[in-house]
Amino acid sequence: VFFFKDTATTEIYTEQIVGSVRCVQETGYDAVIQLSLSYMNLSEHNGKASDVHYEAISQFAQNIPYLAIPGFKEPNFIDLYQNKQILPASTDYAYTSFNINFVHYVILNFNEFDQSGLHFQTIYQWLQKDLDQANRQYYRSTYSWIIVISNLPIYTSDKQSYNRSSHEKQLLEDLFQKYSVDLYISGGRSYYERTHPVYRDEVRLFSREKTLSQPPATIYITESHTDCDSLLRPQSKFTDKTLDQSGIGTIKSIGQYNLYYYHYDKHFNVLDEIKITKFNFDGFPQYSTEQDEKKEKERKEREKKEREQREKEQREREQREREQREREQREREQGEREQREREQREREQGEREQREREQREREQSCLLYTSP
Repeated sequence: VFFFKDTATTEIYTEQIVGSVRCVQETGYDAVIQLSLSYMNLSEHNGKASDVHYEAISQFAQNIPYLAIPGFKEPNFIDLYQNKQILPASTDYAYTSFNINFVHYVILNFNEFDQSGLHFQTIYQWLQKDLDQANRQYYRSTYSWIIVISNLPIYTSDKQSYNRSSHEKQLLEDLFQKYSVDLYISGGRSYYERTHPVYRDEVRLFSREKTLSQPPATIYITESHTDCDSLLRPQSKFTDKTLDQSGIGTIKSIGQYNLYYYHYDKHFNVLDEIKITKFNFDGFPQYSTEQDEKKEKERKEREKKEREQREKEQREREQREREQREREQREREQGEREQREREQREREQGEREQREREQREREQSCLLYTSP
């Protein structure tokens, strides 16, 4: 499944949508979902921007299912949304769900709370019923992954996320935890962010690996709609990855046990990726804060011991090298001293032989001189 966001201007938006269409056509996806589609931009120039958008979309929407989620800034999106799109199955435009391959997708439109007068309890009851059905054994064994998609983040570092009551946020999180929602994907921010598995502001698994095995809580991903200054990009305790570049996201499910998420830049270079694996579908693994703290403490102690061991080995290696250099220096000096002594002995030997030869020659001369 292919995800992309709206942008801040029509010109950038048109350029990105054309690139996205090309990517979809060349690569081949089962569906395309546009996060936080803001008709505030598309309504520019008496709707001509909207015509450009849907003309581009029509190049693949004839053959590939396409769904756009209205942006939270657009007050008059309901008519456009209903006239331009047909939801897969729903009783209202505030929510819907569908299945693609091994994934059960849930779409939530938080704008509907205010625009259509729906109460939170209405969508909450529908969501609870939908997730309950999706978690039944015969159903989850076929669609092993559950992904919720919305136009509003629940976890972001700038703390301007789900701007309703904390009670409603906790109710949603409790549902996600109870029914083992694997990913929550949203738009609405100017930077990309992916969290650790997190529940009620508690990180349930600290990991910097690209592969997560049986994570114990939902992972929250926010796709960006425009580039931002890296100095302004926030980061919190639950952040695993954050980027200041806008882009698109894709989901690939390989069988029931492996799910991949990729975040690309506008040139379709991979900037972030994560693989999630799981081997049972009975819900998230049991978790306790004390248990996680104990594991984190053990990990730090283990890293400390490994660091101390490396430092000790480094000191011993340096000591051996120093002793080796000193030994080589002594051997070199010993060799030079022996060489000088040998040369001295040879010189003295030569001088002694010279004196003896001269002595013999004098004695011989004397004998010759005294003979009759």
